Amino acid sequence: EPLMRLRIARYDLQPRQWPRGFELKIAVLADLHVCRPWMDVDRIASIVRGTNTLGADIILLLGD
Repeated sequence: EPLMRLRIARYDLQPRQWPRGFELKIAVLADLHVCRPWMDVDRIASIVRGTNTLGADIILLLGD
């Protein structure tokens, strides 16, 4: 059963081979379980708005 809360976890990764000063912000959405009654269109729109406010360079949508 999907949880009805949005969790944001922030990580500061610095891979060894990464170019110095190159910053990349990635937002990852997973396990949305888009179906009624748990996830309606208004809830999805809210998640999209919240994700967009994070200012990510890339947004990844993952499944289970």
